[in-house]
Amino acid sequence: MKADGSSDTLAYTNGVLTSETVVHADKSKDIYLSNVTGKTYVAEHDVYNTAGVLTSSARTHADGSTDYSFTLAADGTKTVLQYNASGSALTSRTVAKVDGSSDTQVYTNGVLTNETVAHADKSKDLYLSNITGKTERDVYNAAGVLTSSVRTHADGSTDYSFTLAADGTKTMLQYNASGSALTSLTVAKVDGSSDTQVYTNGVLTSETVAHADKSKDVYLSNITGKTYVAEHDVYNAAGVLTSSARTHADGSADYSYTLAADGTKTSLQYNANGSQLTTSVVVKADGSSDSLAYTNGVLTNETVVHADKSKDVYLSNIAGKTYVAEHDVYNAASVLISTARTHADGTLDSTYTLGGDGTKTNDYFDTTGILKSEVTIGTNGSTDTRTYTNASGHAVLSSDVLKYAAGSADISDTKLYTVVNGQATLSTETVLHADNSKDVFLTNAAGTPYVTEHDVYDATGFLKSKDQIALDGTHTQTFYSSGANE
Repeated sequence: MKADGSSDTLAYTNGVLTSETVVHADKSKDIYLSNVTGKTYVAEHDVYNTAGVLTSSARTHADGSTDYSFTLAADGTKTVLQYNASGSALTSRTVAKVDGSSDTQVYTNGVLTNETVAHADKSKDLYLSNITGKTERDVYNAAGVLTSSVRTHADGSTDYSFTLAADGTKTMLQYNASGSALTSLTVAKVDGSSDTQVYTNGVLTSETVAHADKSKDVYLSNITGKTYVAEHDVYNAAGVLTSSARTHADGSADYSYTLAADGTKTSLQYNANGSQLTTSVVVKADGSSDSLAYTNGVLTNETVVHADKSKDVYLSNIAGKTYVAEHDVYNAASVLISTARTHADGTLDSTYTLGGDGTKTNDYFDTTGILKSEVTIGTNGSTDTRTYTNASGHAVLSSDVLKYAAGSADISDTKLYTVVNGQATLSTETVLHADNSKDVFLTNAAGTPYVTEHDVYDATGFLKSKDQIALDGTHTQTFYSSGANE
């Protein structure tokens, strides 16, 4: 830095000069950027006046051609020029004056294609030129408001038109590539209401009528590839769908949806001719719902979801099974906790319950609803299977097989029963131990002089001993070794 306050500061990157700032004694300065990378230019020269205001900038390409320039005139006018990659043609030119007016020109391949003249009062003129295959004419009133616009194809046919009526109504028409058919028509009024129509190949396919209160009706027509050909949707002022109706070609219902004032949503789906329901769904604001499914007009499934997310599922008119109806209950975690299947006469076919401790119980019934068997599965893996005999319309226990959890001292306990005077009477009990030895208990044996008998077998199945108790209470014990009496 010199005594007069001027200075020259150079910055290097990896030994290469990248910046030089020359500050003059009057505090104006020149900044030179060189070896710039990652930009469309490689060098820049910026000039600041004594107040620190940028008055000019020039960016150049590697070959020295111009990339960009900026100048600030004494009257405050700013001129910005942007060039193409070779610096041979302008891509844009902007002149902005201190009164807020400006003139911006855009070039394509050196040809002017767009000019926007903004006036100090904020009105503007827009000129589009050299549009490929099209022309456009826009008209603005004294307030700078666009009052009409017409775009035409190369053959003179209409591409688009816009008009602003005296009452503020705006009408926009869009045509197809040949100008022979409308693709859309929009009429918007000052109260915020509007009517927008969309056409496909000249055929109306959609109409949206927006009302002043922001509610709207949407009409879809000439729909293809669906089960319906028309749809009418109604939205309230908050933009929420409040009703929907879809119809077949003959006008019959395909689907309907309604949103009640309390938030309840009801959806109905019909068959192909609209004569029968296929589904009905009612969803309440608390999250509960009732969904019904029909086959050929007959109810086959109903799912009732409660607010706590638990649910009941009802299956009805079931064919090809031993039962015709089923009721399944799920808790809030979607775990099945009970099932009941019933015959056509209402008697039980089977049931399932999940106990609070995790125990699972399955009951199976015969065709008359009399209990045939019951299987209980413990949380430790044990199972208890009971079978029953139909004795004159009553279920009487005939066997009870308890299989213990792995690692238990015993493998199983099997009890067999006979029917005596309509009641289950224990006749045999076999306890199989973990080492495959077993104890067999015989009781209530008819036609023998003994009332009970206890047989002991070793792990090979060899009978080791027999203890028989006579009617008078005396014991007869027999021990066996190597197949002979001891």
